[in-house]
Amino acid sequence: MTEGRTPALGWQMALAFVLSFLFLAGLIGWLQNVHMITANGMYKSIQAEPWIADFAHARLDPSNYLYFPLYGALARLLDALGVLRGVPWKQFAWLNAFWASLGVAAVYGFVHRLTGAARIAEITSAGVACALSRPSARRACGDSGTAFSDRENTPPPSEISVLS
Repeated sequence: MTEGRTPALGWQMALAFVLSFLFLAGLIGWLQNVHMITANGMYKSIQAEPWIADFAHARLDPSNYLYFPLYGALARLLDALGVLRGVPWKQFAWLNAFWASLGVAAVYGFVHRLTGAARIAEITSAGVACALSRPSARRACGDSGTAFSDRENTPPPSEISVLS
């Protein structure tokens, strides 16, 4: 691997992070209520309030060993910085956007290193389905493109009927 390629991948991953975070931040700002469809984040913020208020005496839920301590500490940090002070469910939306953007950057970097192609990494990390990953109309209708002689007299899938 050449020395010139590593910084380029780092900048590309940083750009993937920034662009995805800006997109998610735009959605948060536009909707102004990130819990329109589900109220899961609001319930999580209520359960996390003891972790935000008094970290040392909060009850540790076995199914959330990392979630409540981490989000409680981060919500306290956001409170100290003056970011949406006292509104943990809105803070959680921003924290979720941060983690999601970090995930997008990681997927971009992984796919870029795996394939060596920035375009494939862009498509994969953006969640866009590639035309090659979808079945064509011919294949969906039973034509696999394999010659009948190559199948050793096995009929195409569309001609095979289930006996009842």
